[in-house]
Amino acid sequence: MKSMLPWRGLHPRVQELKPWVRRVITLWVVLVIPALIYFLVPFLLLAPRLLPLVWDSLVARGPALAAAMQAGELVTAAVDLIQMCLLVLPWAGAALIFTVMGGQLVRAVRTRWRRRRAGTRRSE
Repeated sequence: MKSMLPWRGLHPRVQELKPWVRRVITLWVVLVIPALIYFLVPFLLLAPRLLPLVWDSLVARGPALAAAMQAGELVTAAVDLIQMCLLVLPWAGAALIFTVMGGQLVRAVRTRWRRRRAGTRRSE
């Protein structure tokens, strides 16, 4: 990502890549970052309204899953379990993305704070 900035030189590991590989990776980054923003922002804006609905659906599916398992209806139980997983999956993905981004932000702030405290300047 940093190598895409015109005032930054190429990192030695990036220079090892073939030019077509660099172009493909650059294209991937240029497409994926806006797509993530496009999907995550509405997800976050709608989260306060959607989360209670998801929770109610999960709570309602729990007894149905238990009843299907007790009755020996494996297909119905499997469908209920898959539906519950599909309800949780977007929330787990969003939590993972924000956990990783938050960890990176915390590390960046810590690094900057330590460098300022030590009186050194970043020279990259």
